[in-house]
Amino acid sequence: PQTRTVKMTATKTKGVKNEDYTPSNDEGGGKHPGSGGTPDPKGEDDVTAPMPGEKAVNVPKVLSQRIIQMPASSSYRVALVLENDCPIVHISVKAIGDDGNKENIIIKEYKIGKQKSNVNSNVMILKDVKAKTPYEIFMFLEYSEKMLLELLIY
Repeated sequence: PQTRTVKMTATKTKGVKNEDYTPSNDEGGGKHPGSGGTPDPKGEDDVTAPMPGEKAVNVPKVLSQRIIQMPASSSYRVALVLENDCPIVHISVKAIGDDGNKENIIIKEYKIGKQKSNVNSNVMILKDVKAKTPYEIFMFLEYSEKMLLELLIY
């Protein structure tokens, strides 16, 4: 058999990343849609998807964040700066174990300036966070041993 060589040229184009783009599947599912699964009574609460026309959740864009252990037992300082104004920001803390597993940490109380909040929860709530403004939060955790912490801002 005779082989034929076809030369192909590819031009390199520069794509523009669109931060606001949310992938969606408008074409519908495949031929065999999966089942919805079975609810686990011990599992997390069911999450309701936003109805069409509802405003999407505005996830804060974090410009910088740091978490520093303070000399006092179980106290940490969180410093963060957000890119945009956010009417409400949730912050939770997870401990990262040696095996890579993450565990929610209970925050007993936190302080922003002179405002102190006793929460005993794994979420701190900040209201009316201004863009490009450094915020400093002192938090006191349930555990006192030194651990690697991960900050979740949403």
